[in-house]
Amino acid sequence: MNELRQERKRRLRKQPRRRMQAATSVPLPKVAPVPKTVRKRRLRKSTEPLRLAGSSLRTVLFSTRWYSVALLALCIYALYLIGDNPRYYLTNISVQGATALSAEDVTAISALGGQHIFAVRPDEAAAKIGQLPGVVMARVETHWPDETHIVVEEDTPVIAWTENGNTYWVNNRGEYIPAATIGTPPINIVAELPPVAVVDDVETAVTDTDAVEEESAESVSVPIATFLRFVAPELMVGAQQLHDLRPDIEQFNYSLTGGLGFQDERGWYVYFGSGADMAQKDALHEAIVADLRNKSITPTYISVSDLAKPYYFAPGLAAIETGEG
Repeated sequence: MNELRQERKRRLRKQPRRRMQAATSVPLPKVAPVPKTVRKRRLRKSTEPLRLAGSSLRTVLFSTRWYSVALLALCIYALYLIGDNPRYYLTNISVQGATALSAEDVTAISALGGQHIFAVRPDEAAAKIGQLPGVVMARVETHWPDETHIVVEEDTPVIAWTENGNTYWVNNRGEYIPAATIGTPPINIVAELPPVAVVDDVETAVTDTDAVEEESAESVSVPIATFLRFVAPELMVGAQQLHDLRPDIEQFNYSLTGGLGFQDERGWYVYFGSGADMAQKDALHEAIVADLRNKSITPTYISVSDLAKPYYFAPGLAAIETGEG
């Protein structure tokens, strides 16, 4: 044991003391300045999180989707303002060219009053107006914000047809059109017909059986018939020819038995019937008048409705066929 202790003492030799020199300052090595690129790189690295956040925010805020959403919202808001504003509802409607029809009738059938200008369909409105009797063409124009202009072209009337106190105008196709308060057709015809039920078309010309039975029970005689709103073609042709032959006649008459006729300036009625042979009938009428003058007969009326069987009637005489046919 003692030997081990001695051995350890021999190993632990006494070390010499280190002497330190005291000094007031120690010179340091010179530090080179940091390059600009390094400073920029360090600054970029330090601000990179902020830049990434700002870039993401800009991407979201300035995305084309947001522009689309903003534009859609703006359009919806504009439509709401326009739809809710009474200024854009049609209140100023003008009608041009309507003489037989009133402007109120044209506006009513067009159904344009009070509509929003964005909801107006000019073609459909013009088609509705074109269905009115006597209308050949109709055009509808809209002007921002609440104006509508309707142009109507009416049919040309050739006959003023008076029947049972009602006056209608007839175009060259024989169709009834409303009579206007201004102007007058060249031919004036007063029809001597029994009262009839006036209907717009054949389908509505249905007799009410219950009404007829009720009237019959009360012993009330009311003629029931169907009046179609047109004039027969042969009557149209005859009226035009007779007007050309007798332009001085202001009014022609029409009856179911005698057809077209007029009161001769010499004092009697003459009936020409209808058809395209008015020139022959007029010549026959003048021949009959010449024959009656030779016989010193003044007729009450003369009928040349049938070229084969003309006849006349005079006071104190029965109806006499002339045999001129």
